[in-house]
Amino acid sequence: MTESNSNEAIDAMIDAADAFYRFGWLGGASGNMSWRRDDETVSITATGAHLGQLDADDFVDVDFDAKPSDGGEASGDVNVHLAIYRNIETAGAVYHVHHLQAALCSDRDHKRGFTHLHEVQMIHALGIGSDEEAVKVDIPIIEAAYDELGDAI
Repeated sequence: MTESNSNEAIDAMIDAADAFYRFGWLGGASGNMSWRRDDETVSITATGAHLGQLDADDFVDVDFDAKPSDGGEASGDVNVHLAIYRNIETAGAVYHVHHLQAALCSDRDHKRGFTHLHEVQMIHALGIGSDEEAVKVDIPIIEAAYDELGDAI
């Protein structure tokens, strides 16, 4: 990736984080973001980075073994991001947000193990169904144990 493309990617991540922060989907250091630089490197927000005030220095480059190349400390969710990149070759970025309604659904549905959605327009963004049919989907709730979360995904 060229330096120009790298700067554009970082700027796009910063802009997205700012918007998500203003929407209330990211709070301070709650959530994280990453993008795939190439087949060997991912840039992810550093642990403790304030997501509403990001700059280029708040990203840490890691390899696919989660080892930082520049001495920074990657977000605790780095293995989740890496699992997505390993399993979805076309994934170019991961935005891990903590939307209030999603958190409330997760809390409400924890014992059941999934949140059931139906007749919600945004389901179509998951590539499920069409505009003509009532679509239903169960979204699994996965325990937030950092060491095992990447494996679960």
